[in-house]
Amino acid sequence: MLKVRNKTLKELRGTWLYETVEKYANDMKAVMITLDPTFRFTKIMSKTISSLRKVLDDVEHYYTDAKLLFKYFQEIRAIFGDGGFSRENRIKKLSKIYEIVLAAAKERDPTLRLEDCKAFLPSKKKSTVKILGEWCRLWDSYLPGLFKYYNFPKAVKTNMDLEKGFSVQKQAIFNRVAKANV
Repeated sequence: MLKVRNKTLKELRGTWLYETVEKYANDMKAVMITLDPTFRFTKIMSKTISSLRKVLDDVEHYYTDAKLLFKYFQEIRAIFGDGGFSRENRIKKLSKIYEIVLAAAKERDPTLRLEDCKAFLPSKKKSTVKILGEWCRLWDSYLPGLFKYYNFPKAVKTNMDLEKGFSVQKQAIFNRVAKANV
């Protein structure tokens, strides 16, 4: 699992591991069916499969939640990443996705209210409902200023030139300080 790298957010390591172990357990079961059940090897294989199945069943809800969150994340990411949308279309498409996300969160917890959602540091202990609620809260709170770059006089969506300028100045200061310390 540690060797699986993912810099493009196309796959999650945890879901990949779950799917790999599940495929392995299913393949083992298919092989075990063809073996003689009286053999010691078959009995060991049966215990191994049942222990893998138990662990997979214990974490299956985490897997389905991760797949759900990842699906919504990819939909949102695709709309933000596609430059072909106008401001109104982008807001309309994203609003529709966030309505679906909020409906999914309220389906799991009918008492959820956006006013009650609060910012939190990411951790594995946060529930799916809290994460979905926070996404919707952020969308509602940032929407008024989120697409202001459409009004910029120059077609620039980032402050990359400014960041490069800061980086050059910072490096010059570091170089001067380093020479004084030698």
